[in-house]
Amino acid sequence: MVIKWILFDCDNTLVQSENVILKAIATTLNAQLALNGIDHRYTPEELKEQHRDLTARGMAVKMMMRFRFRLRKYELRDVAADVEDQVIAKLKEGAEPCPGVLEVLAKLHEEDEYTLAAVSCSSSKACLEAALSNSGLDQFFLAKDRFSALSIATTTPVTKPDSAIYRHILDKYDAKPHECMVIQDTVVGASAAVRARIPVMGYVGGCATDEEKHAAILELAMAGCKSVMWDWSDFDKEFERLQEQIKK
Repeated sequence: MVIKWILFDCDNTLVQSENVILKAIATTLNAQLALNGIDHRYTPEELKEQHRDLTARGMAVKMMMRFRFRLRKYELRDVAADVEDQVIAKLKEGAEPCPGVLEVLAKLHEEDEYTLAAVSCSSSKACLEAALSNSGLDQFFLAKDRFSALSIATTTPVTKPDSAIYRHILDKYDAKPHECMVIQDTVVGASAAVRARIPVMGYVGGCATDEEKHAAILELAMAGCKSVMWDWSDFDKEFERLQEQIKK
C-alpha cells in the first residue's frame, strides 16, 4: 500500500494559530455577554478546556444555553464573521509555523513523491489562506490542495467535523483511504479521519508541557492514531512507523 497524499491539519499542526482563534472567539463572545448584561467573561483557556471540539458558532450556541438568552440566526452569522475578521487581521500581523514543520515540508516538496494538502477542520477557507500565506507555508500547497470543513458543509456546523471533510477530499482526489494519511493534533480531528478509514499520525508539539504531551499521546492513540509525533523532528521515524502499522 503506497501513500500518495499527505493531509496536514492547519491550526496548531502547521501554523501556531489556535491561540489567535481562541482569543478572537473569547473577545466576540464576551461582547455578546456584555450586551446581554451578563457578568461572566470567557478566557481562551476556558474555551480550550471546555469547548475545544466546537466551532465559533458552536461555542456561541453553548453560551446561549448556559446563560439562557437567545441570538438570532443572523446574529450567530455575525459572531462567526466577527471571529473570522479578527483572526485574519491578527494573522496578517504575523503568523508563525509550528517549530520544525518548515524543514519537513521543504524536504517533502523537494522529494516530490506526495501531494501535500492543508486542511482546516474548524476555520473558514479565508482563515486557512491567511494562516498559510502569513506563515510562509503557502509555497508548499497549491490552491487546489487547500480545504476547509466550513466551506464544504451542507449545514452550518457547530462542532468540528465528522468525516465529511475527509470524504470530500477522497472524492476530489479520487483516492482510496489507504493512499492518504492525515496529520492531526486533536482527538476529534483524528477521529474524523479514522471514520473515513484514513491512517492518522498524531502530533502533540502544540502542547505547552511534557505532561500535557504524554496525556495527548495516550488520547490520540486511543482515538486510532497509528503513530504520534512528539515534535516535527520525529516525522521520518513516525511516518515509517505508520506505514508499518498499515501493513499489519
